[in-house]
Amino acid sequence: MTTVLLLAGGVGERMGYNIPKQFIKIRNKPIIAYTLDILEKNDSIDAVEIVCKQGFEDLLQQIIKEYGFKKVKWICHGGPTFSLSVYNGLKNLRTALNPEDLLMIHM
Repeated sequence: MTTVLLLAGGVGERMGYNIPKQFIKIRNKPIIAYTLDILEKNDSIDAVEIVCKQGFEDLLQQIIKEYGFKKVKWICHGGPTFSLSVYNGLKNLRTALNPEDLLMIHM
């Protein structure tokens, strides 16, 4: 199995918005939906875990449902830093994946 750990926990302070940058809409579609579209269509990807900024899980679930993303299997909270967000994602998957599985981390 090939799983993608998708980091979506950044706040995007430099963007000047009041929501994390992955939820900003471009051409009426959240940025994260563009990435999930590509992962969803890739036959080499079996599952996706999203590391999400705490407090935005409902919005993320709404996007997943609205666009019909079936490969998103897990959502976990990001940490205060990039490294801790990766750690949280890895910790969340430690019992879900087998030693022979592949894991890709996407920023």
